[in-house]
Amino acid sequence: MATPVASQRLRFSNGPQSVGGCRPCAGYILQGQLVDRYHVTTAIFVSVAGSVISIFLFWGFATSQPMLYIFALIWGLTGGGFTANWAGCASALKTSSNSLDTSMVISLMCVGKGIGSVVTGPISEQLLQVGPWRGAPFAYGSQYGALIVFTGATAMLGGTACLGRVLKLL
Repeated sequence: MATPVASQRLRFSNGPQSVGGCRPCAGYILQGQLVDRYHVTTAIFVSVAGSVISIFLFWGFATSQPMLYIFALIWGLTGGGFTANWAGCASALKTSSNSLDTSMVISLMCVGKGIGSVVTGPISEQLLQVGPWRGAPFAYGSQYGALIVFTGATAMLGGTACLGRVLKLL
């Protein structure tokens, strides 16, 4: 996060990154509590809603360093601990099929996360080469505009997991 801060010509560019280093721990605790107390789709919804709000509102409209601190904090609490939902997902799927191997479900989620981690690097690089969006306000008008929208859109796609409960698949 130091580069977006520096591109906005803000001072003390390592601040949000420092906040970002602590955030996943709190995110795991928060998501773990939600999964333990509520249905996993509720925990996923909270995670996705917080992530999407932090991306589009606090990162997208960032014009000062405090906005980026708020983004880093909210993103960490919601998106940072998303993998804590995996055990809840495996448990919910196990209730619908007793023969399901939950370790295989979690393994497949790990594979998906690994593939996503490898693929997002080149995608992000290409999005950064798009350059600034002319006429767009706030951080959306910076070279990170396309990256902000892509990140927010993919975070929203994570909310499709909540459809399983609505469609009575879980």
